[in-house]
Amino acid sequence: MKSRAIKKRQRQLAKRPPGINPARSRFLAASHDIRQPLHALGLFVAQLRSLAYEVELKRIVEQIDTAVSTLNERFIELLDGGPLGSSYGLQKLDEMRRHEYPAGFPVRLALKDLELVREVEQSSQAAMPVLDVVLERFLTANEDHADEDLAAVYEVGRSG
Repeated sequence: MKSRAIKKRQRQLAKRPPGINPARSRFLAASHDIRQPLHALGLFVAQLRSLAYEVELKRIVEQIDTAVSTLNERFIELLDGGPLGSSYGLQKLDEMRRHEYPAGFPVRLALKDLELVREVEQSSQAAMPVLDVVLERFLTANEDHADEDLAAVYEVGRSG
């Protein structure tokens, strides 16, 4: 339960006119750094799910998936609960919860960019081990969500 002082401070901050807020900018940059490993874990779990044939392995994969989902939910709650959540980010979260993905940057264009990354990988002989999993996820998302926002890739992970 939030204290009255915290709630009061949040209301005061929410009333401030929009503008550059260094604390908010630092928080959003840090939030990206925090979420990036969670997204990587989500990709890892999706890959594990496709390889887990034994009952015990499936149980472990589901436990990992539950932990990752819980961490994501706590992070969403953190953004929802304070003045630091950006209106764009909160709008995108709300759309994702409703499984709606109005195109900001469509899956098909993100897939095209990833294919260019694949070309660079092949021509430079650079090792990008996660690229196969990411490309597979975007290819799958492209089947049903080509003209929706790239956040629709989330649906592929949910149905994994």
